[in-house]
Amino acid sequence: MTKGYRCLTSTLHALHQQQSQPKPGRAPAIAFADQVLLTVLHYRLGLTREPLAILFDTAEPPPTPPPPLSAA
Repeated sequence: MTKGYRCLTSTLHALHQQQSQPKPGRAPAIAFADQVLLTVLHYRLGLTREPLAILFDTAEPPPTPPPPLSAA
């Protein structure tokens, strides 16, 4: 990964940690940086859950990324 990508994901992760309250249950199967990459691949390349599951070597397809923000 590039230095810029690492910087972006670490900044997003810090913001995510500040805004999130601890939740009960198991931890996510995919690291936060991979979740960011997964979302970018989904929106940029239009990949569906099955190819993303293969790329990220997960037993089940990853969750569907959130819908894009609407321009209001």
